Amino acid sequence: MLPLPEVDGPWLRTWCVALVLAVAALVGYEQLWRSRGFEPDVRDRAELWALQRERAIRAGRGAVVIIGTSRALLGLDPKVMEEVIPERKFFQLAIRGSSPVPVFRDFAADPAFVGDLICELHPMTIFGPHPAEAQPVQWLEFCRHRAWVSDIETWLRIQFQQRLVLEVMEVTPTSLLRNLVEKRRLPVPGGYRLRPDRFMLFEAARVDADRGEAHWLKGLRAMGPPIGEAELARRCEELERCVQRLKARGGRVVFLRMVSSGALYEAEAQAWPRARYWDVLSRSVSMPAVHFKDVPELAGIQCGEGSHLEHRDAQRFTRAFAAELRKRGLFP
Repeated sequence: MLPLPEVDGPWLRTWCVALVLAVAALVGYEQLWRSRGFEPDVRDRAELWALQRERAIRAGRGAVVIIGTSRALLGLDPKVMEEVIPERKFFQLAIRGSSPVPVFRDFAADPAFVGDLICELHPMTIFGPHPAEAQPVQWLEFCRHRAWVSDIETWLRIQFQQRLVLEVMEVTPTSLLRNLVEKRRLPVPGGYRLRPDRFMLFEAARVDADRGEAHWLKGLRAMGPPIGEAELARRCEELERCVQRLKARGGRVVFLRMVSSGALYEAEAQAWPRARYWDVLSRSVSMPAVHFKDVPELAGIQCGEGSHLEHRDAQRFTRAFAAELRKRGLFP
């Protein structure tokens, strides 16, 4: 057997110099991207969603879970909700571009969940002909089959992601190289940033508002014809069945029509007239259904690109919405 080399003399100095250079390179790389406006950003994956869901289950009667689409993800801040309603613990489980119905159905069927729900209903996902359910179904499947060590790994990963710009997807070596090859320029900070509690901060100044609004309008127009009365009745009945299962365990539900504005709101109102859709739904469920237009403090808040609230406006909206819930005696 060959003897192990002694780590002293020039070898020790070499390793120390290499370590110092490596740390200096990492610090320099971190400072470079921070100077270009990047901030730490937690990646939104099934593992993080599953961790938040597990925490909501463990919170018992004190839990209030927020489910819905990106409008709720960017518009309802759990920290602000807890400032107004400190007796409860709020968990953000909305999923971008997806119907909340699979998650609503899952919580209703899970006897381990004994908390309450805020269910945001986007007109396109609840009244549109093709509700997007693939991603929530996949994430729920991951929850059921994940290894016990997954939550520990996710927690450790978050500790780095919430502190280091090095972990931001756009500045990883692979993404950086792809950006240089395809766009021939360095990446710039995006308008969206996720916190460890899964609330997403939106900075409207970093996006093209007109382009964003045009994108949402294009998606709405390409959606196809809205559902008819029979399908609307079927979907309302499913929501009410879930409500009854939660009520049987002492749970409460608040349905919410989040704010949209400008041309997008007008297009949504034309595609799904309130009297034929939202008002029918609100009469069909035995829990409160809050439309933002019915609360003056909510109706006056405008979206950055027609569909989502900029994070400062999200704080105002959340505070006003929580105050409305408190005024109605919900979630005591």
